[in-house]
Amino acid sequence: MSSQKVVILDGQFQPYGETNPLAISSSGLVNFVYDYVSVNYATATTEIYTFKTGGSSGTTTGVITLTYTDSTKDNLSSAERA
Repeated sequence: MSSQKVVILDGQFQPYGETNPLAISSSGLVNFVYDYVSVNYATATTEIYTFKTGGSSGTTTGVITLTYTDSTKDNLSSAERA
């Protein structure tokens, strides 16, 4: 399995590039095995990404919570891996 750097912008995975400074790759913020990702827009400023193996009803392998400074989501305040 090869890793491709991506970023999460407005709840969408986007290819990493010069305009996307927050790289999320297998060696970075997302460093667990998964074959399914769900997103929960908990609040106007919080996105929770749940990674699982075994599909949507499988075992949770990791959770990433992104918190933005305001609802425009222009500025990331924090990224937490659990």
